[in-house]
Amino acid sequence: MTQSVAYYEMRGALEPRVGPAITGDALVLSNIDKGSAVAQPRKGLCIRYVGRGREDYRIGGRAYRLDAGHVMVSTCDLATEVEVRKTDPSGTFGLCALLAEEGEELPWVVGPLVASVDCTEIGARCTLARDPFVHPGSATSSPRG
Repeated sequence: MTQSVAYYEMRGALEPRVGPAITGDALVLSNIDKGSAVAQPRKGLCIRYVGRGREDYRIGGRAYRLDAGHVMVSTCDLATEVEVRKTDPSGTFGLCALLAEEGEELPWVVGPLVASVDCTEIGARCTLARDPFVHPGSATSSPRG
Protein backbone atom coordinates (compact mmCIF):
# COMPACT_ATOMS: atom_id res chain seq x y z
CA MET A 1 0.00 0.00 0.00
CA THR A 2 1.42 3.37 -1.00
CA GLN A 3 1.00 6.31 1.34
CA SER A 4 1.52 9.88 0.23
CA VAL A 5 3.43 12.50 2.22
CA ALA A 6 2.67 16.18 1.68
CA TYR A 7 5.59 18.63 1.46
CA TYR A 8 5.38 22.27 2.53
CA GLU A 9 7.83 25.15 2.79
CA MET A 10 7.50 28.08 5.17
CA ARG A 11 9.62 31.19 4.57
CA GLY A 12 9.73 34.70 5.99
CA ALA A 13 7.50 35.82 8.84
CA LEU A 14 5.55 33.16 10.73
CA GLU A 15 1.88 34.08 10.74
CA PRO A 16 -1.31 32.34 11.78
CA ARG A 17 -2.11 29.67 9.20
CA VAL A 18 -4.87 30.51 6.77
CA GLY A 19 -6.75 27.61 5.25
CA PRO A 20 -7.36 24.03 6.30
CA ALA A 21 -5.13 22.36 8.88
CA ILE A 22 -2.49 19.91 7.69
CA THR A 23 -3.86 16.37 7.73
CA GLY A 24 -2.07 13.12 7.01
CA ASP A 25 1.70 12.72 6.93
CA ALA A 26 3.67 15.84 6.05
CA LEU A 27 7.20 17.18 5.88
CA VAL A 28 7.66 20.93 6.47
CA LEU A 29 10.91 22.75 5.65
CA SER A 30 11.09 26.17 7.27
CA ASN A 31 13.23 29.29 7.14
CA ILE A 32 11.44 31.70 9.48
CA ASP A 33 12.57 35.26 10.23
CA LYS A 34 10.22 35.96 13.16
CA GLY A 35 6.61 35.66 14.27
CA SER A 36 4.24 33.43 16.18
CA ALA A 37 1.44 30.99 15.48
CA VAL A 38 -0.71 28.31 17.08
CA ALA A 39 -1.05 24.78 15.70
CA GLN A 40 -4.38 23.18 16.56
CA PRO A 41 -4.48 19.67 18.05
CA ARG A 42 -4.51 16.68 15.72
CA LYS A 43 -3.81 12.99 16.02
CA GLY A 44 -0.25 11.94 15.49
CA LEU A 45 3.37 12.66 16.23
CA CYS A 46 5.58 15.66 15.50
CA ILE A 47 9.36 15.49 15.16
CA ARG A 48 10.82 19.02 14.98
CA TYR A 49 14.49 19.71 14.20
CA VAL A 50 16.02 23.20 14.50
CA GLY A 51 19.22 23.57 12.51
CA ARG A 52 19.70 27.32 12.96
CA GLY A 53 18.31 29.95 15.31
CA ARG A 54 15.90 29.45 18.19
CA GLU A 55 12.23 28.51 18.45
CA ASP A 56 10.14 28.74 21.62
CA TYR A 57 7.16 26.42 22.09
CA ARG A 58 4.35 26.27 24.65
CA ILE A 59 2.56 22.93 24.82
CA GLY A 60 0.09 22.04 27.56
CA GLY A 61 1.09 25.12 29.55
CA ARG A 62 4.80 24.22 29.60
CA ALA A 63 7.61 26.02 27.77
CA TYR A 64 10.12 24.27 25.51
CA ARG A 65 13.12 26.02 23.96
CA LEU A 66 14.73 24.61 20.83
CA ASP A 67 18.11 26.05 19.91
CA ALA A 68 20.16 25.12 16.86
CA GLY A 69 20.96 21.43 17.01
CA HIS A 70 17.91 20.44 19.07
CA VAL A 71 15.12 18.06 18.19
CA MET A 72 11.71 17.76 19.84
CA VAL A 73 9.45 14.71 19.70
CA SER A 74 5.86 15.28 20.76
CA THR A 75 2.37 14.04 20.21
CA CYS A 76 0.09 16.55 18.48
CA ASP A 77 -2.89 16.10 20.80
CA LEU A 78 -2.53 19.56 22.43
CA ALA A 79 -2.56 23.02 20.87
CA THR A 80 1.02 24.17 20.29
CA GLU A 81 2.12 27.79 20.39
CA VAL A 82 5.38 28.71 18.67
CA GLU A 83 7.31 31.96 18.72
CA VAL A 84 10.38 32.83 16.67
CA ARG A 85 12.40 35.86 17.66
CA LYS A 86 15.03 37.38 15.40
CA THR A 87 18.11 35.94 17.17
CA ASP A 88 19.98 35.07 13.96
CA PRO A 89 20.21 37.46 10.98
CA SER A 90 19.27 34.57 8.67
CA GLY A 91 16.28 33.47 10.78
CA THR A 92 15.65 29.91 11.85
CA PHE A 93 16.09 26.86 9.67
CA GLY A 94 14.22 23.69 10.54
CA LEU A 95 12.50 20.55 9.46
CA CYS A 96 9.29 19.12 10.87
CA ALA A 97 7.88 15.65 10.23
CA LEU A 98 4.19 15.24 11.05
CA LEU A 99 3.13 11.61 11.29
CA ALA A 100 -0.61 10.92 11.35
CA GLU A 101 -0.65 7.91 13.67
CA GLU A 102 -3.41 7.21 16.13
CA GLY A 103 -2.60 8.14 19.74
CA GLU A 104 -3.06 4.58 20.99
CA GLU A 105 -0.16 3.54 18.77
CA LEU A 106 2.15 6.04 20.52
CA PRO A 107 2.08 4.95 24.20
CA TRP A 108 5.80 5.63 24.66
CA VAL A 109 5.40 9.38 24.07
CA VAL A 110 4.39 10.81 27.45
CA GLY A 111 5.15 14.44 26.67
CA PRO A 112 7.43 16.57 24.55
CA LEU A 113 11.03 15.37 24.61
CA VAL A 114 13.76 17.86 23.69
CA ALA A 115 17.30 16.64 23.09
CA SER A 116 20.48 17.54 21.27
CA VAL A 117 20.81 15.84 17.92
CA ASP A 118 24.39 15.00 18.87
CA CYS A 119 23.01 12.26 21.16
CA THR A 120 22.39 9.90 18.26
CA GLU A 121 23.85 8.82 14.94
CA ILE A 122 20.74 10.06 13.17
CA GLY A 123 21.38 13.45 14.77
CA ALA A 124 24.83 13.60 13.22
CA ARG A 125 23.22 12.86 9.84
CA CYS A 126 20.68 15.68 10.39
CA THR A 127 23.56 18.08 11.02
CA LEU A 128 25.34 17.00 7.85
CA ALA A 129 22.16 17.27 5.78
CA ARG A 130 21.49 20.75 7.16
CA ASP A 131 24.99 22.19 6.61
CA PRO A 132 24.64 23.13 2.92
CA PHE A 133 21.47 25.08 3.78
CA VAL A 134 22.66 26.70 7.00
CA HIS A 135 26.27 27.27 5.94
CA PRO A 136 26.37 27.59 2.13
CA GLY A 137 29.58 26.24 0.69
CA SER A 138 30.00 23.57 3.36
CA ALA A 139 28.62 20.71 1.27
CA THR A 140 32.00 19.01 1.47
CA SER A 141 31.67 18.38 5.23
CA SER A 142 32.81 14.95 6.35
CA PRO A 143 30.76 12.67 8.62
CA ARG A 144 31.33 12.95 12.36
CA GLY A 145 33.11 10.03 13.86
